[in-house]
Amino acid sequence: MKKWLAMIWILALLGQAAPVAAAESAAIRVEGENYSYANQTPVSLTERDKTNIKTTEISNQDHFQYKSATSTLPASGYIVSYTVSVPEAGAYSLEIMASPLSNSNHSPYQLKVNEGEYADVTTADAVKIGQIDTPANIFYKYKLQPVILMEGSNTISFRILNGRSSDGRVFFFLDYFELAKLPWELTRITANAPNHVFEEQDTKEVTIRFTEETKSVHEVVYSVADYYGATVLSGSAALPPGASVYTFELPSLARGHYTVTAEADGNGRVLKEYLSVVMNESERASYSATPFAVDVAGGFLVSKDKIGDYARALRLTGVKYARERLPWGTVGAVYGTDDFSTYDAYNAAYAANGIRVLEMGHSAPAWTKEEGKKLPNDLLAAYQYAKTASARYGAEADWEFWNEPDIGYTADSETADQYAAYLKASALGVRDSGTSSLVSLAGIAYPPGSYVDLLMQNDADDYVDIYNFHGHRKGDTDTKLIDLPPTFQVNKEFIEGYGLANKRIYASEVGVSLSLQDGEENLTMEQMRKQARYLSTSAVESLAMGVDKHFWFVFPHYMEKGLSWGSFTAQHTPYAWVNAQSAITHALGEGTYMGKLAGLPEGVDSYVFRDGTDSVVAFWSEESTPFALETGYAQGMLTDIMGNDAELASANGSFALTAGPDIQYLRVSGDVGGLTAPYYGQSFAAPAELSAADRVVLTQRYPAAGAEQAKSKGYLLDRTSATTIEVDVYNFNDTTVSGVVYGAAYGGWSLAAPSQSVTVAPFGKETLAFTLEGSSQVLADAGAPVVFAAEIGGDRTSRSLALVASNEVTVVQPSLVVPDYDQPGLWDNNVSSGTTLTTSSPESGVIQFDLQMGDGDKWAYPNFVLPDNASFADTEGVVFDVYFPEPVAGVVVRSFMYESNGAGYFTLNGLNPVGGWQQFKIPWSDFSSFGTPDDNFHLDPEEIRSFSIGLNTATEKNLSFRVRNLGVYTQPDTGIYSKIADLLPAHGQEVTAGTVTITANLVQGEIPVPEETVQVLADGVPVSFQWVGSSIAASVGMEPGTHTVTVKGFDVNGRLVSAKSVVAAIEEACEEPESGSP
Repeated sequence: MKKWLAMIWILALLGQAAPVAAAESAAIRVEGENYSYANQTPVSLTERDKTNIKTTEISNQDHFQYKSATSTLPASGYIVSYTVSVPEAGAYSLEIMASPLSNSNHSPYQLKVNEGEYADVTTADAVKIGQIDTPANIFYKYKLQPVILMEGSNTISFRILNGRSSDGRVFFFLDYFELAKLPWELTRITANAPNHVFEEQDTKEVTIRFTEETKSVHEVVYSVADYYGATVLSGSAALPPGASVYTFELPSLARGHYTVTAEADGNGRVLKEYLSVVMNESERASYSATPFAVDVAGGFLVSKDKIGDYARALRLTGVKYARERLPWGTVGAVYGTDDFSTYDAYNAAYAANGIRVLEMGHSAPAWTKEEGKKLPNDLLAAYQYAKTASARYGAEADWEFWNEPDIGYTADSETADQYAAYLKASALGVRDSGTSSLVSLAGIAYPPGSYVDLLMQNDADDYVDIYNFHGHRKGDTDTKLIDLPPTFQVNKEFIEGYGLANKRIYASEVGVSLSLQDGEENLTMEQMRKQARYLSTSAVESLAMGVDKHFWFVFPHYMEKGLSWGSFTAQHTPYAWVNAQSAITHALGEGTYMGKLAGLPEGVDSYVFRDGTDSVVAFWSEESTPFALETGYAQGMLTDIMGNDAELASANGSFALTAGPDIQYLRVSGDVGGLTAPYYGQSFAAPAELSAADRVVLTQRYPAAGAEQAKSKGYLLDRTSATTIEVDVYNFNDTTVSGVVYGAAYGGWSLAAPSQSVTVAPFGKETLAFTLEGSSQVLADAGAPVVFAAEIGGDRTSRSLALVASNEVTVVQPSLVVPDYDQPGLWDNNVSSGTTLTTSSPESGVIQFDLQMGDGDKWAYPNFVLPDNASFADTEGVVFDVYFPEPVAGVVVRSFMYESNGAGYFTLNGLNPVGGWQQFKIPWSDFSSFGTPDDNFHLDPEEIRSFSIGLNTATEKNLSFRVRNLGVYTQPDTGIYSKIADLLPAHGQEVTAGTVTITANLVQGEIPVPEETVQVLADGVPVSFQWVGSSIAASVGMEPGTHTVTVKGFDVNGRLVSAKSVVAAIEEACEEPESGSP
């Protein structure tokens, strides 16, 4: 997820109120280019005009622009000020058309009014209400908080203290801002508890605030409704002249989420705010740890003065573990110093509330990395930082080094082995800090694939205590409930495959995105219910799949790509999630998963947990469904989604219950029988002592040429010439080490000298040069591993394994040609405004597109819907030939793919036509999310139902191009890797219950699988087997039901080789006796 956010905007301008719709006075517009002061030289008009000419929507056809040449900024920052005169003092609305917030390509900025303090402008307080459509989308329109202005002249200033996150440079654009005088009206509802989160025992007061004191009598009508929509309080009051606020006290309220509304003078402008009532902390059972955790991201989303309030709110929900942001790039920005002062306040707030912290950082100081890179290449510095930070925050902090390295948080040129080396160095730093802190793998964004496979082959798992992944959902569905994303099951299988069940398993980001409805600045009540439900059901299902810590994403208000993820409003008030979180921590307590109940009505989900000696049954369903639950107990305690408890009596041990979309929890004193899954439990041993070899870390470095997309494609090298690989050998021992570094290459590649001796000083580094050579056996488009490890004192170090491939361009033939792609009538007219498209077929197998472009943004992407009988499953990518009569400057050819669920993906970088026929071969891994991705965040070729091929043009308006040989391609087996084939019983096969024979063939590749690594498993349990030649055979008893059969092993480089099938064992049918038989 992108989380580059500044601190919450704390303008003390009008109680931080989000303005409601009002009859404002005429707007006063101030043009960005009409500034009164600038402390740095703005971008010149000549340069600005390069942007101005791209659209007619820029106000006054000009704007203000700051750009810096480097990431070194003056201490005072970049400041631009404007003088604006208003006819009367009071509250004014403020709208700006300026740089996008929370965007890695633009700088964060601050705002100051008159002699006030600068405050950060963030998406927590700025509501996006529009944009100017340009190719780069550099102008977004935001509605900010109201500001208080004096009559006459005022000064409004913008300041940029930090560069953009992508490279540290300043990029700031301001088209205009507008002010409008607000009339007397209600501005905000506040309550007398931080974040409006109350314990039951608290006195609860609500205050209604106005833009200014009343000058005449006004009537205020208010009401309070609960989570279910029932009104629990209503009233009215006449406000006399001179009133500045109106306060009323709430009656005793049950645990729950409440919506307070108020309206003045029947004007139809209804103000709305929220509060939560949770159980008294003194009544909670005390646990040293529970599986429930929350990603707060306070370092990016919460200002220092508010983190104490958020930590309190988290404590009151019963959560004792928070994920935070501690960016090394900020702490260690100045070489030789570590300045933790900003983040000490966050850790102190958590400590004061008894909350443990998982510290996550995904930035490195500029002095530790190369230009254009994100990971540090100075592993000694990474080690020292990790050691220093861990020692500073002690045993109450654990460490997650980096975030989502498989996607954009590492550069396309940064490979899995480079992240693994950084992780190892950092983990060693924590181990040497003298604390008992745990180290986590960075949360993996995508379902585990080649990137995470490579991490395992680089022995990253030996250095971490925690395997960690992310899984999000889109909430804009027609259903009341949302299923857990499929990435959980995929990660579960990956964990089982690589034998990682001895690690702690964290899902450190689990959230649901929701689109704000038109005219709404907060979630609707139904959206709040959907969020609260998903928090509850996702946690239950996650724990049932073996997750040890389930982190909700995210605690404060957070908007990303127009979608809401947070659990609070921009005004720091709670959504119903707060109560659902409080309820589940109270109801499930220790939350040890025991199993799932069988025999319930269709559509009812039910999971059983252990809390001390009690059992707790969590249950729900999409529709209201009554059912009886046999437990054998006379009494139980039923807890609802808001945390309210009710004693419940059974009828002879059977409880009459009704499941619905709001989760409920039934607690009984003792065990519950009839579970379909066995007890799930896990103890974790202390990490093993490290050998001298474990403290030596190797990492490979290749020439920059060919490394541009190394993360997804490997290093692209010329197989006809030698390549020098630099192998850095780091020694994190306090004594000198000596040994031999061994290398191996595969797939037609070889090392001229595969071993070299090395001696490395304590906490030092030595660099060895190895020569890699290709051959005619190197296959195009086939990645092959290059592996290095050292032998130190008789022990092997962890591996450094990278992938290389040939850079030669080869023409491929489609393995499947798209049916009827040359039929003009099957292509939809998908073009920019003012553009006309004519589609024809000049000859069989060729489709032609003739374009006459309009003004403004110029693009055309004709769309083709796949026939129902066509599938791109099990293919590597799309391939097609494109013809332009001649090269056309400023034209970029791209392709879009659309899955059956509507998720879109496109080729971000695009391709440039050179004239004549040329083949475009685009692997699926080159496609990036376009708009909102699906739940697994990457393109699934088997789900593609339509696609587009077209272009963007910055110059030419009349264009014609042709496409032929349109289809998809597959990659032939290279023979590098071993594989398990011909597994029987096959997936989906039915077998007769009883003794079942399992067979498979292990086909050894160039990288062999040693016999001692091979296992045959039935339902996850190893069974004995025979291995003769390439054949593997085993026998196992199967009861009637569904069973999983797995055959797996690991090759000599640690790569998992496996085959799996799910089979149904059925009872043998009894023969009917023949007529007349005795």
